[in-house]
Amino acid sequence: DKAATKAYHTIWSPENIRQRNFAVFGGEFLMKQNVVGLRGFFDGFFRLPQPLWAGFLAGWPTLPDNDQHESWYKRIWYGLNFFVQIPWQVAAAMTVDIVGYSLSDGGWRLVQSVTPLLGEPGSYEGFYTE
Repeated sequence: DKAATKAYHTIWSPENIRQRNFAVFGGEFLMKQNVVGLRGFFDGFFRLPQPLWAGFLAGWPTLPDNDQHESWYKRIWYGLNFFVQIPWQVAAAMTVDIVGYSLSDGGWRLVQSVTPLLGEPGSYEGFYTE
């Protein structure tokens, strides 16, 4: 159990968890969109410079362009750049969703993924004791 705990922490470091939480919000937002919303979302997404959208899709350290998303301030920069690329209707829906999601149970994970507020995500480091 101790070895598994250490391995899990190595793979899912607090920064990797933050990046994952950011992507989870995006996926949940996409699942709520109709065809027009999806088209607007992806039109804006692929208008971003390639390192930004490719890095988001990479989603894991050491993959190409992931350095564009590996810290909270780079994710907020990505989000702001993305926000100005999407149609206002999609941006409005996303704003409502960001607020609603942030106020929901567990929504603090999104805030934590793009700000230094609310501390580090939970970790398994030190979880196992003999």
